[in-house]
Amino acid sequence: MWFLFGAILTGSLLVPTFVKYGFANGLGDTNRTVQFNSGNLWGSFNIVEGILGRFLAFGSFELPRLIGHDTATRLTFLKENPWLIPIVAFLTLVGILQSIAMLVLWFRKNHSQPDWKAVKYFALATVVLLYVSFLFSMKPPLSRSFYVVFPVAMLYSLYCWNEFLKKPAWRKFAALFIACAIVFEVGLAVNNYSRVSLYVERSKIVEAIKTRNYHLVGERRAGTRY
Repeated sequence: MWFLFGAILTGSLLVPTFVKYGFANGLGDTNRTVQFNSGNLWGSFNIVEGILGRFLAFGSFELPRLIGHDTATRLTFLKENPWLIPIVAFLTLVGILQSIAMLVLWFRKNHSQPDWKAVKYFALATVVLLYVSFLFSMKPPLSRSFYVVFPVAMLYSLYCWNEFLKKPAWRKFAALFIACAIVFEVGLAVNNYSRVSLYVERSKIVEAIKTRNYHLVGERRAGTRY
């Protein structure tokens, strides 16, 4: 009841839009994106690119996507930044092992935290919800489409690492890992600043702000009302 009450309160903000443009136009054609898509279900079972793999990656250090969208661009990054190769190799390996560990540790029964069972089933329910949701989406389950569940994946991962970090050896390993991650992020920032950063187009952005002309940096989608 409280959920419905809250939904009515926020949903009422759409009334003026529907009054002016009608129900169909007021939805902004978003209703067209809701359709049964069984292809998403089979594609989602890909352990790496599917929903489960992407969900687990939220709770791990998924490095490859940060340095390129395919193998060629990632190799180019390493050629341009050879000093980062050992760090990239180390972080990539640990990131992969993190995802595998999170999957295996779900079956762990004994845990020092009393709410471990609730957390792991909460994570499972979230993944199941994602699978069901994308059955009714015309778009594939890309990470950016369900990044909103990142806190759930991160919370679950912290419960997984909790038992390991009680031991001094694992804490030292974690410190080394974090130090390498910081070095990598600094190197990535330096690389991106002159190549893919917004500042590469800084003069165009400044001109758009001065002239109040957003057309200089991009066009809105046809039919957009915002």
